[in-house]
Amino acid sequence: MHSVDVWAMPFLCKFLMSNTPTDMCDTVIESLRQLRIGYHHHHHNDSIDNDNEGGGERRKQNKKKDEITNAETLTLESLSQGFQYRSDFTSALLRSIQSITSSTSTSQLNHYSPADIWLLFCCALAPHNKNKVLSIFRTKSTIGAFSSSLLSDAIVGNGPILDFLFQNSLCVLADGLVRSSSSTAIVMTAGSSASSGALDKSASYIGGILYELLYWEFGSNAMRRQEIVGALVTHVGSGCNNDGSNSGNGNGEVDEAMEVFTRLVERKKKNDYDEDGPSSLRPYAPFLISLLDHVQQLSAGQVRKLFLLLFAVGNNDDDDNNGAMRSSGGGGMGGCDDVHIVIRKHLSLATIAMKQIGIIGAVAFAVSRSSKCAGENALDNTEETSGEAHNSSVEAEITNVLEMACSNCSPRGAIARRVGEEFNRHGGRLATSFAGSSSSYGSALALLFDELCLAVRGGRLAPSIKSWILDRFSANLEELYLGDLADPHATPQKSSTQSGSMGSSASALGPSCNIEDASDRALVEGTSANSISPRGDLRFNIDGEDALVYLKFLPMLSSNEIVDRQALPLQLCPLFRLLATCNDTQYGGQGLSEVDALLGCPLLLPSESSVGDDFQHLPPAKQWTATASIFFATCWCRELINAFIFSAAFPVIGVEGKVNPSADESQICNQEDIRNKVVGRIRTLVELEEELRFTASKCFDFSPPGLAPLPTPKELIDSQSNADTLIGEHDSETQGRDSMGVLSVINDGSPQTKMSKEERKAMDAIKKAAKREAAERMKSKTKRMKIRQKHETALSERSISALRPLSSLACLALGFPELSIVGQAGSAVSSSQQGMMSLGSSQLQNLHVGGPLTTLLLTQLNNSLSGMFSDKKPVAFHFRSNKPGATSDDREMERKENDMDLVNNPYESNESKEGKGGNGSSLFDSLDSNVPNDSLNMLETYLAGNVFASVHEHLAAAAEICGGNINKANYDQDREEETKQCICLLLGCVTALVRAKELTSSTRGRKCLASVLKQLSVGERDRQDTTKTNGIRVSFQYLIKPLSDLFDLAEEIVVGGESDDILFVMQGVGCLESILNCVLCLDGTMMQSQDEEQRKQKILSIRKKVSNLCHRLLQRNWSKDTKYKKSDVGKLLSLYIEHSYMAIPSDARVAASSDISDLGHIGALATIIRDVLAELPNTNHCRGPVDEYPTCCLQSFGCYLSVVLSILPKELNLLFDSSLGKTEASYAVEKALLSLAQLVELLSVTFDLTKENPILVKRPYLLQQLKWGTRFMEVIVARVVPFLQKHFQEHEQGIIDIIRHLQGCTRQISSIITHGKREKDTNLAKETPRAKKVLESFIHKIKALMRKNRCLTALGGGNLKSKHIDGSIIEDDDADSESSDSSGSSSEKEGDAMESENEFGSDDE
Repeated sequence: MHSVDVWAMPFLCKFLMSNTPTDMCDTVIESLRQLRIGYHHHHHNDSIDNDNEGGGERRKQNKKKDEITNAETLTLESLSQGFQYRSDFTSALLRSIQSITSSTSTSQLNHYSPADIWLLFCCALAPHNKNKVLSIFRTKSTIGAFSSSLLSDAIVGNGPILDFLFQNSLCVLADGLVRSSSSTAIVMTAGSSASSGALDKSASYIGGILYELLYWEFGSNAMRRQEIVGALVTHVGSGCNNDGSNSGNGNGEVDEAMEVFTRLVERKKKNDYDEDGPSSLRPYAPFLISLLDHVQQLSAGQVRKLFLLLFAVGNNDDDDNNGAMRSSGGGGMGGCDDVHIVIRKHLSLATIAMKQIGIIGAVAFAVSRSSKCAGENALDNTEETSGEAHNSSVEAEITNVLEMACSNCSPRGAIARRVGEEFNRHGGRLATSFAGSSSSYGSALALLFDELCLAVRGGRLAPSIKSWILDRFSANLEELYLGDLADPHATPQKSSTQSGSMGSSASALGPSCNIEDASDRALVEGTSANSISPRGDLRFNIDGEDALVYLKFLPMLSSNEIVDRQALPLQLCPLFRLLATCNDTQYGGQGLSEVDALLGCPLLLPSESSVGDDFQHLPPAKQWTATASIFFATCWCRELINAFIFSAAFPVIGVEGKVNPSADESQICNQEDIRNKVVGRIRTLVELEEELRFTASKCFDFSPPGLAPLPTPKELIDSQSNADTLIGEHDSETQGRDSMGVLSVINDGSPQTKMSKEERKAMDAIKKAAKREAAERMKSKTKRMKIRQKHETALSERSISALRPLSSLACLALGFPELSIVGQAGSAVSSSQQGMMSLGSSQLQNLHVGGPLTTLLLTQLNNSLSGMFSDKKPVAFHFRSNKPGATSDDREMERKENDMDLVNNPYESNESKEGKGGNGSSLFDSLDSNVPNDSLNMLETYLAGNVFASVHEHLAAAAEICGGNINKANYDQDREEETKQCICLLLGCVTALVRAKELTSSTRGRKCLASVLKQLSVGERDRQDTTKTNGIRVSFQYLIKPLSDLFDLAEEIVVGGESDDILFVMQGVGCLESILNCVLCLDGTMMQSQDEEQRKQKILSIRKKVSNLCHRLLQRNWSKDTKYKKSDVGKLLSLYIEHSYMAIPSDARVAASSDISDLGHIGALATIIRDVLAELPNTNHCRGPVDEYPTCCLQSFGCYLSVVLSILPKELNLLFDSSLGKTEASYAVEKALLSLAQLVELLSVTFDLTKENPILVKRPYLLQQLKWGTRFMEVIVARVVPFLQKHFQEHEQGIIDIIRHLQGCTRQISSIITHGKREKDTNLAKETPRAKKVLESFIHKIKALMRKNRCLTALGGGNLKSKHIDGSIIEDDDADSESSDSSGSSSEKEGDAMESENEFGSDDE
């Protein structure tokens, strides 16, 4: 076909599609896939765009272009008709495309060409082929084979050719892909490959790219563009239901459609003849305006994108023809009057969810209009320009809108009065709730602050607007939340305590007279008349005598003003975050020196005793005040850490190594001092969270903001009254019985007078009744205690989960020298490994891993790493935690949405996004344009902060502890639990990293992984060394060394110590498995070097270590109370057998000379079945344990049985896929038959276990035997019987022996089927048809085999009788009753099947 001219291609394709026979379809398809057609081929090979040629020559070239376009269009039409009427061509094309799977190497994934995409487009034109082609696109997009660049090559420049496919093929495919449920990448198994772009694994993403390419390619056709815009609008409108749940299409569809709109509107002009995104979308403004009808169904991120889109399209004051985006005669406000109406409407609504939509709209307007301040240079040039008047008017528009939003979100006087009247009318009951109207308005203002903070972080707000924000809200922080302290040098006082005693009730400032506010001082001195406030104290003072202000938590939460009590606490943290962000140098501020006084100042909180021993003695109102104060103080400490953690880790020099030029020396804070204060605040946070867990669990009236009150169980409400009633009834009954002289008999044990028979009977009845009543009271008491404990746990957990999110950057504190295990000496060496080696024996003995502070930071790191590489997306706009059915996952997802270090910021400028993408500013060059940068950028920050070096340091110390190098005599139980919890978190962090497919699927990801492993394996702390990977080709050999070191370190932790906690050990085994899977994934993904044998040996070494470790753990004598489950013993057994694999040599002669136990998994299977399972019946009543394998007992028998049975069919397939099964030589055939006989014997042994031991005849075990025995026989019928037929003459006796052993297995399968029918077991009945089918096939094929080789009498025949599982014959009466229960037709069919099988029974039957 390459020799055919373009004009002849339509005729040739028409002929081939009409006359090609079916057996040649594959050949024709392969030729068609090699065609080089389309714009890119002709553009690069023909000089048809030479501007230096004359007009005549140019016309000739244009004519040639048209001829080529027409010919290729006719070619595609011919192909489309052929695919429509020739199903064999369609099948051949789909088979050819499907030949590359997720297990294919990365180089082969790039095998596809634009011609493949064109052929699929043509195939999808037929209605009956659409779903098949769509499935292909989804699969290939998921594994990375169909990338955005491939689609671009197929579409860009080919619009006229593809025009006839637009409506019924291209748009249909784009629609189906965007609606695809595969909006996230699939979970890759060990050893599977990945693409070069992580985002290209998303089918929904590819659908969005297809829409975008079609939009720009068909730009000259307004109708085509209108269809695309209309389709995207439909996708947005089909998102969530009003209740916040997903619709049938899923919320990824809405995300992708909004992302397409965002990319369209952000496009810039490339030349004078090009059009930008907003101008191209402006004619379709009515479609975009209609999206406002669905705004309440969108998530917060989607609403932000929508408003930015609308303002970008309508933000054109210079254009009088602004369509529907601008009302007639309307001026100003960016030409988006309809949008502003929606914003004002939602701001005026009382519902917080509705008000948030208005808040987002107002901030989006401020961001969009900021680009009009001083023209294009508004964000860089602060000097006055000639357009000062215009800038002032734009700034006035922005500030007016923001002021309007602020006024609508603030608690107004009428509302405050109404809430106050309601409070008085209900006797002060609203004091214990955040559900009042003022609380809603406080939340709204908090949302406004958070939204403004997100906009400031985006970098698109004009500097003048940021200055307005500081001027407008800075005074609020000082006036409403801060109290003044007197000059400590002017007032005599006691010596202050050290700042390290965080929880000391003694104020570090000395006497309470330092507090200038009289009412606050009275709270501390205990002389206040406030009825809802416990005694207060100035606590957690880090600044000591230098403190000049304090935070007024207790006065605020105990205020008589309902607005102060319910609204102000909600605004504190968002307000501080906004002010800190505006001042932060990361976002163009002048430095945090304006707010650094708040980092170490004391907090006016309930005294330590009020939230400790005396808490339960407080009245309910005071309990609520104390709990609320601790709650908001905890939120405050988290926000302080979020604000200052980056400055503490990188004070002036940021991650990129650049000094902020706007910061002078007076504004540069002392790094060590900031670090010490941040560490102090983290300790404060740990203690406050513990106090919150206690107070929240005991205060049933407290409900965190945004959460509905948790109903108190009825049993707890009525417990006290019921107890009083029971006591009263019991006393009266006792007195009545005592008056009859009965109790005296019971108390003395001997009657005063001789009792009659009736009296003794009555006394016995009374004794029984008394015992019964006592038992009922004890049972009721135990039940109430369990209910109370469960309710208190729920209260505590919901309060902790409702706290302000701790930033992902808080993990940077792990890299601080102050928190180093080896002390300050660790910062003086280049790696933590060297620091550990430099410690003396006495220092090693004092090593301690864990503790509340370390646990907090490691938990945050673990959650951050898991969230970074998770593809979960927010699924609803509304507050999920407010819903009655809200789960912990919902609250966790909402917490991540509020974590500004994790959220995707739509307000971010393109320049900022490009900077994050690399361009030389990153430690790792952005070599893969489709790789998501957020996760890798966060890892880069962790690397610069030596976080993973600290993780290595903790791992090394844990290895020393577990390895017995540290004396544990001084370790109490609490310290051991702390150490164990810390180790689990460390292993969890390692697991999250090595499981991340983003780190193994791309070049940039592997470079990042190399630097991470360098810190994790040896504790490398030299930041400059981490950048050396930029110039190094990260090969498999480069990564295998640190992975091996990390594996050895984790193995030392798992093996050392001989822990009896099987759950703890399995955490380590899971980590080791993840490291091994990462090695296998890299091996399958990366191009291999020439030293293939060395690579295989390294992988085999790690696999053998995993196998040996699991084998040792199976032989470990665990504690008696250990419960064996499939998740521990079953996993250990699976890993032992799986990684004991010995590859069968490709040379059949070498394989034939090998021992059978060295082929595949046969050796491990034989060990488990013969040495373990077969020994269990020799123990007492099969209860076990087996001597050499204490983990094998009656409790774990099912785990062992199911694992080995599931592997046997796979091993049989593996044998016949190897050189032994494919070689005709006699030595290979003989070895294959010996291996086959071994596997059949092992299967027979597992069947004999239930046959010979009635105690093991249980339904789950029989089900496993039937299920996997059937699978084994299916392989026998499909692959083994043909092999036996081929070699029967040379190995007759060995083959007959194998068939006889198989007969024993088939008889046992038949017995299980009969047993299931007799016991009416539904699970066994489900497997029965498949088992009967394969048994019949086996009988008939063996009969044909024997007849063909004229040895039909070699196997005896007879009638097989129905038997029990143990082999005993079922009596005739039982058989008759069984037969009578069966239907006629089915009984006859089953009887025939039995007779067929009986034909080759043994003679003794």
